[in-house]
Amino acid sequence: MKTILCPVDFSISSDRVSRYAAQLARDTKSKVILIATHEGKIAVPAGGGAEDKGDAIEMLGEMHDLLKGDYTISCGVEEEILSGNIAKKLSSKTDRYDLTILGAPQDKKEFQNFAGVDLIKVIQNSLAPLLIVPENFNYEKIKRLTYAYDYSHESQPPLAQLYWLANWFGAEVQFVSILPNSSTSEELKLNSIQNKVANEWKSGIKISFDSIAYKNVAECLDHYIGLWSENNLLVLSVNHQNILERLWHKSVVKELLLNAKRPYIILHK
Repeated sequence: MKTILCPVDFSISSDRVSRYAAQLARDTKSKVILIATHEGKIAVPAGGGAEDKGDAIEMLGEMHDLLKGDYTISCGVEEEILSGNIAKKLSSKTDRYDLTILGAPQDKKEFQNFAGVDLIKVIQNSLAPLLIVPENFNYEKIKRLTYAYDYSHESQPPLAQLYWLANWFGAEVQFVSILPNSSTSEELKLNSIQNKVANEWKSGIKISFDSIAYKNVAECLDHYIGLWSENNLLVLSVNHQNILERLWHKSVVKELLLNAKRPYIILHK
């Protein structure tokens, strides 16, 4: 059974994101694991002793019971509470699960979400797939994964990861390339890559191809995905070895973190 990690801080925002996770788990026959986060450090009783985690564990249990009952899913909890340097501690947790679901930042000037998680640091430190969900996005069963990539820097999309993800979600896959221009030479290069992908793709899952050209890539992608119904999930990948040199200069993921109105998955190569 696939497992989905969902950090919560018991706010209204985390309740909404946890329900998104539960609905995804229901539709993919997966298990949700809840983990509590707490900005800063957890209070220590007067006179020393262990941190007082009782209330958080109790609330986590209540949320677990609610999700399990409302959505008839398999659900569990992590008894460890993440507090202080949450991003670093969470990154070490994410790699134990198939997918981690995180809420997008509420303050559009910051990269820290409702649960005190610095999403940029988690992306930099984690190796597992991350699903970023805007707070007020209404869940619908995912039917298409749209993998967007810059073919001039990525001649080989992560086909094994995409096939695994598509098989898990029961979704088709669309490859969308970002064109710097529409010259004949660029189109020939793109056609060559698309033919290679088609020849190497495993049978059983439908694939298609498209291309777009736009100055503001992040804004374009969010609009492009919005042309269809909400069951179209955007997928991006980052190269862990040189994430700072190649990703953050263009700031595509950075802009999506602040402005996207739709969920998207980040894969790590």
